[in-house]
Amino acid sequence: MRSNPLAILIAFAVAMYATVDIMTGYTGPLAASAKWIGVLMVLASFVKPMTGLYLLSFMSFYGDFYKKLAVVYGSASMEAVIEVLAVNMAIVGAIIAGTINQILTTGPKPSRPVVITALISFGVTGLMMLSSGPLTGRVQMAVNGGLYLAIAAVIAHYYRTVPGSSLRLSRFHFILGIPWVLVAVYQYFFGFADMDYVYARTGLSPVYSASFFQPEPRVFGLAGSGSAYGAICFCFIYGVWAWKRLRTERMLYLVGSLLYFIGLVVSKQRTVLLLPFIVPVVYIMFLTPGRTKLLYIMLVVVVVTLIGSSNFLMSHLASANEGLASTTGEGAGLVTWSVWGRLGPHTGLDATAQTGVVFLVWHGR
Repeated sequence: MRSNPLAILIAFAVAMYATVDIMTGYTGPLAASAKWIGVLMVLASFVKPMTGLYLLSFMSFYGDFYKKLAVVYGSASMEAVIEVLAVNMAIVGAIIAGTINQILTTGPKPSRPVVITALISFGVTGLMMLSSGPLTGRVQMAVNGGLYLAIAAVIAHYYRTVPGSSLRLSRFHFILGIPWVLVAVYQYFFGFADMDYVYARTGLSPVYSASFFQPEPRVFGLAGSGSAYGAICFCFIYGVWAWKRLRTERMLYLVGSLLYFIGLVVSKQRTVLLLPFIVPVVYIMFLTPGRTKLLYIMLVVVVVTLIGSSNFLMSHLASANEGLASTTGEGAGLVTWSVWGRLGPHTGLDATAQTGVVFLVWHGR
C-alpha cells in the first residue's frame, strides 16, 4: 500500500500544532493535553460507539481527579476546568451520533423502548437548552440533565444486539471504582492530600468546596464530592450479585465487594443502613416483568406527585424540619431540588423559582 504524502504532511502539521499548544497554552499542559486526547476519544467514540462507552466510563470516573490535577499543577482558572470537562460532553455526543449512524447504515433497527428513551432524552435536552441563563450553563445542564439519558438507550440497543455487552461494561465500572475506595480509606485514616486543599480553596467547584470545608468532611476518594463517592460505592450491590450468580472471576467480585462495603462504612453515609431493606425489595420487584413495570410506575407517580405538590410542601418545610429534628435529634431534614424553575417560561408551566422536588435526607456525621 502506497503512502499518501499529503496525508502524512497534514498529520505532521497537526501533531506539531498540538505539541506547541500543549506546551504554551495558558491553561497549562495537562488541560491542553486533555483537549487534544479528547479529540482522539471523540473520533473513536463516533467510529465505535461501544468503545466510546468505555472511554466515557473512564472519563466519568477519573475526569474530576484529572481536573484537579490540571488546576493545581496548571492554571487555576475556569477555562482549565471547561477544557477537561468538555471532553465528557463531546464523547456523549459522539457516541449518540455514531450509534445513529450505525443504525441508519448497517443496522439493526432499534427496539421501541430504545426509541422512546432516546426521544425523551432529546426532548428534555431541548427544554434544558431553552432555559434561562448563560449559554455555557445551559449546555452543561442540558447534557447532564437530558443528553446523558440517551446513553441508556445506546446501552439498551447494544445490550440487545451484542450478547454479554452489559455485563462486560458493568464489570469495567466495578473495577474502575476500586481505586476510589482505596483512596477514600486512606483519606479516612490519614487525612486529605495537599492537592485537595489547594483545589478546594480555588472555589472553581462550589459544591466541592462547600462539602470540603466542614468540621468533619466526608471522604470522597477520587470523586468530586462525598455524595458522588457514596453513589459509586453502591457497586457493592452489583459485586455481591455477580459473586453469587456468575461463575467466572468470583474472587474478584468477593474481594471487590468487601472493599466497596468498607468504602460505604468510611463514607459515613447513613444510607448504608437502608441497604438491608432496599436490596431485598428491589430484588423481589425485578423478579418478573410485571413487578418491574409496577416498580417503575410507582417511582414515576411518586416523583410527579412530589413535583406537583412541591409548592405546598415547600410552604410547610420549616415546620416539617422542626418535627424531624425533634424526632431524630437533627439527624434528618428536608431539602429541595429546583426543577421547573430552571426551565423558564418556555415550558408553559409554573416556572417560579420556588418550584422543585422535596427530598428527605438523613445527614451523615
